[in-house]
Amino acid sequence: MDRKSQPVLVTGASSGIGRATAERLASSGHPVFAGARREEDLGAFGHLPNVVPLKLDVTRNEDAERAVAKIREHGRGLFGLVNCAGLGNAGPIAEMTVEDLHDVMDVNLDGAHRMVHSVFPLLRAARGRVVNISSIGGFLVEPMMGPYNISKHAVEGYSDVLREELAPLGIRVVTVSPGSFRTNIFENGLRRFGGTIRTRWVESDSVYREQVLQLLRYLEQPGVRSRAQYPPPTAVAAAIEEALDADAPRNRYLVATSEEADLVFDRIFLLVHELNDSRADPLTPEALVERLTKARPRA
Repeated sequence: MDRKSQPVLVTGASSGIGRATAERLASSGHPVFAGARREEDLGAFGHLPNVVPLKLDVTRNEDAERAVAKIREHGRGLFGLVNCAGLGNAGPIAEMTVEDLHDVMDVNLDGAHRMVHSVFPLLRAARGRVVNISSIGGFLVEPMMGPYNISKHAVEGYSDVLREELAPLGIRVVTVSPGSFRTNIFENGLRRFGGTIRTRWVESDSVYREQVLQLLRYLEQPGVRSRAQYPPPTAVAAAIEEALDADAPRNRYLVATSEEADLVFDRIFLLVHELNDSRADPLTPEALVERLTKARPRA
C-alpha cells in the first residue's frame, strides 16, 4: 500500500502542531481533511493543495457527524486520524469545579474519543491508523497546570487501551508526546480562561492567590505567551508523518529536548522505585536492570 496517497483527518489544524501536520502531510501527497473549530480559520487552508477544510469542534457530536459525511462524499475513505485538538487551563485543582476540569477533558480526551468513535468504520475498512497527540505533560505533573496534565495522562491510558483493542483489526494506535514547541496553547488558554482565573484566584482570598498570580505574570509575558522562544513544531509533524507512513511505527514517539526527556525518564524511574519499594519482595537494582533490558514492545 502506498500510504502517502491515503486520506488523513487532522483535528485542531488551524495552528500549532495541527497546522504544521496538515501542511506536511499534504505536501507529501496525503489528501488531508483539516478540521478547525472557527469559521474564520477555514479560509487559511484555501491555498494549500490536497487540503479539504472542515468546520470541526471536537466537543460537538453534530460536527463530528458532519465531518464524517464530508469524508464519505469524497469517496476515498479514511486511513488516518490525527487528534491534535487540545486545550489547557490553569489553577489549583482542589479549588476548581468539576466543570473547570471537564472543559479541558472534553477537548483533550472526550474530543479524541468522539473522533475515534465517529470514524471507526472508515478506519476499520482501511486498516488504518490513529495518532493521538499527548505531551511530556502526560508523564510529568506541574503545579497549577493540573487539568492539562490530568487530561494528557488520560490520553496515554486511553491510547494504550485503544491500541490493544484495535490491533486485532489491523489498526495501529500511536501516541506522540511533544515537549515545548511554538504553539498557541497558552494564548488560547488565557483567552478562554484568563478572566475566570483572575476573578476566582487573584481577586479573592484564595490560599493559592500568590501562586496563581505568579503563574499569570509569567504566562502573560509576550514572549512566553506566544511561546516564541521555542522552535516551530516541524519535528512533531515529522514524527506524526512517520507514525502514519512507516511499515512498523513505534507505539510512542517522544519529541523533546534531552533535558525534557530526562525529566520524563526521572519521573518514570521514580515511579518504578516507589512501586518496587512497596512490593513484598522488592527487586534488586540488578534485577530491575535485567527487566528493563528484556522489556520490548510487541511488534
